[in-house]
Amino acid sequence: MNHRKQTLPDPDATPQGTLTTPELVLVTTLRLWVTAACGPAERNMGIHWYEGLATAGVSEKGSMAFHELMEAIVLATYEPLDFRPMHCHLLGRDERRVLRIIGLLQHNRKNAAASALSDWIPPTACRRAGTHALLLAGELLLAGLTLPLCGEETLLGVDRPDRHSGATAVRASTLIH
Repeated sequence: MNHRKQTLPDPDATPQGTLTTPELVLVTTLRLWVTAACGPAERNMGIHWYEGLATAGVSEKGSMAFHELMEAIVLATYEPLDFRPMHCHLLGRDERRVLRIIGLLQHNRKNAAASALSDWIPPTACRRAGTHALLLAGELLLAGLTLPLCGEETLLGVDRPDRHSGATAVRASTLIH
């Protein structure tokens, strides 16, 4: 008897063909990182995840921020993550989350990014992940890789850009700098 849980199609599935070049760079890097972290070296086709970022002009500081962000997410989540294999043409739920958070940070929407992060991972991990996400967002901008805003953030007035530098309170115990 087969007890596998039947999964329904994701109504929010995003085809890779609709992504911008900066989004594709980030998704490809994410998938290579996951492949390298979860399997034997021969599965990643001899490509190292950080080479793509370097080729796109992202600094080593940005690559390290990406790595630390991914580690924080993987170590903090309670449920299985939805990252897809390289050949999959649809984005996984958690791939969309990463794109959304980095895009929000690049557009100075720290409150919405912090909220999205705290809805995903426990508060104890938000500070670490948020710090690395903010650093990655900045390094991607410096390399000319600007992610678009997507979803409800594109509507007027949903989340105003933060008007001050410094920490932004998200929840009682969660801060993003």
